[in-house]
Amino acid sequence: MSAVQVKAGQTFQIACTVTANDGALIDLSDYVINAQIRDALGNLVAQLSTRKPTNVLGVVNLWTETQSWPLGRFFCDLQFVRTDSVIQFSETFPILVSAPVTRMGV
Repeated sequence: MSAVQVKAGQTFQIACTVTANDGALIDLSDYVINAQIRDALGNLVAQLSTRKPTNVLGVVNLWTETQSWPLGRFFCDLQFVRTDSVIQFSETFPILVSAPVTRMGV
């Protein structure tokens, strides 16, 4: 999986599609979804906000602000907790944070 690239200071916002092994979209209505970004040592960089669009199967929106993020390579996955307490995780994906070139007011 290729890395998600973000510039420090921008709003981090992505939509993830969640599918079963057969490629079918999963009904996420009975799940609580959590997501965090951590560095290679496991230190928390950000807790992501999550939202499941109404009447849309298999899609999760993730977002947060990045003003305080350090530059570098980080990692994220999604945790899915069903109402019967079964916990599952997505594949881990890398996030590359770089410095912006444009700076307003400078």
